[in-house]
Amino acid sequence: MILTVTLNPAVDVQYRMATLHLDNVNRVGNGTVSAGGNGINAARVLTQLAAPTLALGLAGGVRGRQLGRLMQRDGIPNAFTPIAGETRECVALLHGTAQTEILPAGPRVTAAELRAFTTTFTARLATATAVILAGNLPPDVAPTVLSDLIALAQQAAVPVFLDVPGPELDAVLAGPARPFLVKPNQQELADLLKQPVATTAAALSAQLAAPALAAVPWVLVSLGRNGAIARHGAKRYRVTVPTIAAVNAVGSGDATTAGITWAITQGMSDAAALAWATACGTVNAGQVATGSVDSAAVAALAEDITVTAI
Repeated sequence: MILTVTLNPAVDVQYRMATLHLDNVNRVGNGTVSAGGNGINAARVLTQLAAPTLALGLAGGVRGRQLGRLMQRDGIPNAFTPIAGETRECVALLHGTAQTEILPAGPRVTAAELRAFTTTFTARLATATAVILAGNLPPDVAPTVLSDLIALAQQAAVPVFLDVPGPELDAVLAGPARPFLVKPNQQELADLLKQPVATTAAALSAQLAAPALAAVPWVLVSLGRNGAIARHGAKRYRVTVPTIAAVNAVGSGDATTAGITWAITQGMSDAAALAWATACGTVNAGQVATGSVDSAAVAALAEDITVTAI
């Protein structure tokens, strides 16, 4: 079973409009509402891939209960730890080809609530094959929490697939616990390395072996429509994807994380795992729903993806 962890989830509300009028009234349809947060998006994709999964995290208040109903609607097994604070609501305005997002910081979380979550997490590790730690943290929750969870997983011999924002990633990599895989985007990689991301595949692949990343077995950097580049140990790969008509790219990174986690736990080769993961992210971009794939489409697209050793 793959555990996903979302410590700062959200009820996501999405509105579509032809044009966004600033400082004016924008009349829209009713929009769509979904359970949001990077780990939840990954859990939704895993569920659609028929992968055994369990979503863990923190949720509270009226929106926390709504979050639970939305996960149930999507068939996502979950065991969230209740908190006193109110789960946030995030709003996305899709106007033309652009997107504007409003993302609140999230609720306060007490030390007792974090301890309760850690107890649940530790118990669930007994049946876990992998853990996905994804997304940002609530206010005042220190990044050391992530390192603590990684250490607990390591003690249980469960690999951790980490997809968190730059500051949290920096903090984890500076600590003693090491994830099995990290998936920074291009900006996060540049911030981590404190230098611009290389423009050629060969030079970029060399950056993936930088000292800050050297102790991490797997590094996967998504390049959007340009595919991805990855390192597994001393091996480096360039992933090239066919061009598709993107509808909603939100959640594509989460779909990629879900895909690589499932593929590796299934024992796929490096090339097959990277093709499968990138197919998940690409198929998501062609869907209206966030963090959503069609397993048949993923399997078909994976056959058309090229993975080249560098």
